[in-house]
Amino acid sequence: MFNISMPTIAGNGLPMFIMWAVIAGVTLLIHFFFAIHVFRDCYHLRRLGEKSFGPGPVIWFFATLIGGVFVATAYWLINHSSLNPNLGRTK
Repeated sequence: MFNISMPTIAGNGLPMFIMWAVIAGVTLLIHFFFAIHVFRDCYHLRRLGEKSFGPGPVIWFFATLIGGVFVATAYWLINHSSLNPNLGRTK
């Protein structure tokens, strides 16, 4: 009586929501791994007594979790590139 069809990719029967769920899952994993790395690096910088710009490790973690690669790039530019005038100096 009712003909309910799901959108498919290239006619092979794979529903679109599965494809998007996989893409979202991979994106979340990438964001999570970048966030963990940024957290550990920021925490390590603070333990070494390096002068780091910006907020603490927890704020960087959540910002990277939301912003992903873009925030991780901003973190690197702020704290590890030659744009940081305090690179290598301690408190």
